[in-house]
This record gives sequence, C-alpha cells and structure tokens, in this order.
Amino acid sequence: MSVTSDVAASDVAAVAGGGGRTLLSHRKVVEVFDRDAEEFLQGVATVDVEAIVPGGAAYSAILSSKGRMLFDLFVFRSSDGSRFALDVASESLPALLRVLARYKLRAKVSIAEADELGVYAALSGGDGVVDPRDPRMGGRGIAELDALDGTIDGAEPAAYLAHRVALGLPETWADFPPNKALAPEMSLDALSALSLTKGCYVGQELIARTHARGAIRKRILPLALAPSPDTLPTRAQLEATSPNELVATGAARLDLPRLHLAPDTRITLADSSKAVGRVGSASIDSGMALGLLRLRNVLASNADAADPVLHIRALQTAPGADAGERSVDLFARAFVPRFLRQALVTDGQL
Repeated sequence: MSVTSDVAASDVAAVAGGGGRTLLSHRKVVEVFDRDAEEFLQGVATVDVEAIVPGGAAYSAILSSKGRMLFDLFVFRSSDGSRFALDVASESLPALLRVLARYKLRAKVSIAEADELGVYAALSGGDGVVDPRDPRMGGRGIAELDALDGTIDGAEPAAYLAHRVALGLPETWADFPPNKALAPEMSLDALSALSLTKGCYVGQELIARTHARGAIRKRILPLALAPSPDTLPTRAQLEATSPNELVATGAARLDLPRLHLAPDTRITLADSSKAVGRVGSASIDSGMALGLLRLRNVLASNADAADPVLHIRALQTAPGADAGERSVDLFARAFVPRFLRQALVTDGQL
C-alpha cells in the first residue's frame, strides 16, 4: 500500500471545515522505507521522528554538519507506521537525495523520488493532516497525482503563498538559500521543528549551543507593504487581524499593478537608510512579504513606542509591448506571528 494513500486517508486527524485542494507544484515527494527507516530519519531530521504518530506528519529540517539550514521539509508517516514520505521544495530534491544517500551508510533503508505522488494543500481544512506549522494553514496531504486530477478545485497557488506569508511561515529557497541561515532564524524552534531532547542528529550541536545562548538576533518576520508610510497599519493592528483579513486588506492597500519584489532585496529603515534585513517570499497581490530582519532594529524597544517604518525598493513593469522597469519605493512594517510571540517574550525581545 502506498505511503501516500495511507497518510492522506480519513484515518488521520483532519482540520475542521471543508474546501478544495490546491496542488503545490513547487513541492516534490521522497519515500523512505525499509527496516531502518525510522532510525535513519531520526539521526538526520531535526524533529523527533519516533514521536510522529502513524498517519501523522511533522514539520522538520535537515541541517549541515555545521548546523546551517539545508532544507525544510514535512515528514509524513504511513498509517501502519512503517513508511515515510518527505515533502520538500522542488529545487531541493537533487541535493536532498545526495545528502540522504551520503548518510545512509549501512542502514537497511530505501530512498526514492516518488514522481507519481503530489503534495496538496486544503486551505479551508477538512482534508489531509492539520498543517503542523499552524492549523490556520488548513490541511496538507500527499496523494497519487492521477487521483488528484479530479480534486484540484480549491484556491490558486497564489492563495497558498498569501496565507503562508500572512502567517509568517518561511520555506526553503523562497526565504533562505541552503547552507546560509540558522534554523532558529527561520523560527523552526517556535514551530516545533527542532528537538532538544531526542539525542544526536546532524547539526544538533549548534542548535543546542544556540538554545543555551538565548535570544536570536535575526528572525524571519511578515511585513505589511504600502506605497506610503501613512497607510501602514500599526503592529498591534496587524497582529490582531486574521490571515484572511490581512490578505484582503493588504490587496486593497498595495494597489500597484505589475509590481515585482525580488528575493534578497535589501530592507532599510525609512528614516536613516540603515540596512536591517533582506526580503524573502513576497505576495504582492496581498500586500505582504517575509523578511529576515534584525529584531532590535524593526521592533519597538518598549510598548509605548511606535514600531519603525521600513523601506524597500521594488520594480514596476511599464505597460506596452516595449515595457521597461522603474523602481518604486515601498514602505513596510514588521509584525510578529502568533506562534513566535511567546518565544520573543521569553527572550526579552518583546
């Protein structure tokens, strides 16, 4: 029996509600199975694989030996507990297969790309497993592509991106290049993707040291975008707004056609041009982006102070057959996603 049909079946925990599926064509699936599959993944992935219940899933990552992020991924476990499916960014697939092969050594484990399987999201819930990062992302599952053909009737991929950005959830490649960022900078600690108790895994030593040191200086945060600083909501307003409302109000606020915001674009303070971070994913249609930001520069130091206004330079394509591009000034305000607030309070950064 396929890992996928097991994992996506009705015997797993589902999100309340209903809705159609969105095929995540930017994701690929790798199957890991055989006698030592669990033990093998336990020594490679950052999450406690042994704790994943049959039919469940967990958010995780694979790190370099120096503790840098290589890939984030979802680990799905079949309903009989014997097989695993890894849901990973398409761009990461070749490198992931190489890394897994390198660590396989003498383990009795089979690793194979599953071309016939696809990853889907159900933003309204009621399908797959609850997204382990944040239940407000709805459901997530893996199924045979042939079986998905008649069920992809939900939101467009742009809606998935918009909700992911509104919730402050990063993904490999879009938000961090491999072997550069630290896992806590991508908030994997706050997303329950890093185990501090299961024992040794690749990169675990740096994770333990970082945890012992305390506060993380840089974090990936969502940004509200606007053509004028006067139209930016306050951080308190943004944090009190639901993801659906953030998407709707952001679209109305940033009403600029043919706008493009490239990953790795520099983010500065609007009043001083001091560099404070870089852009990751951007959902222009919803007036939001993610940015890897220095927290002390973008969040007010006390509750009574106004949070800084940030500046980003985007590109706008001119209309017409011979269209060129011009730069456009955007203004932004960072806000803290719900899952991260307690961690920042504990670290004394909020």
